[in-house]
Amino acid sequence: MSAIGRRRFVRYGLASAILAGLGAVSAAFLLRRPEQNPTASKLPPGQSAVSALEVLHVDGVPQINLDEWEFEVNGEVENPVKLDWNQFMQLPKTISISEFDCVTGWTKLENRWEGVRFREIAKLARPTSKARFATIACYGDPTYTT
Repeated sequence: MSAIGRRRFVRYGLASAILAGLGAVSAAFLLRRPEQNPTASKLPPGQSAVSALEVLHVDGVPQINLDEWEFEVNGEVENPVKLDWNQFMQLPKTISISEFDCVTGWTKLENRWEGVRFREIAKLARPTSKARFATIACYGDPTYTT
């Protein structure tokens, strides 16, 4: 067996130390435990998680006759649209999951929304270049607008 020089010894020693260190870091990463509270990492600083949102209704939940329900888009559009409930339910839908952070210090995580995106409505109605805003009138007496 031949003797190795000092430089080669140091080089092999450093390489071995680096490999051992990388192995330890990799093992620690691969063998780590799941977080004890996975939602805590999603919370912005100073926020606390709530499990449910309080649902408030003005004058209670309206009873809606779906046979009379309609969705209408008119005004500055190339193609005015009027859909009944069944036609509206045939529009492409999406599911969105997001967080809701309130300025008062609470956060509701993993809110699921399912519905029709505005862009699908815009594709149907094709707003003109003169269109600057949209007004949405909702069911109710009187109707609510946004």
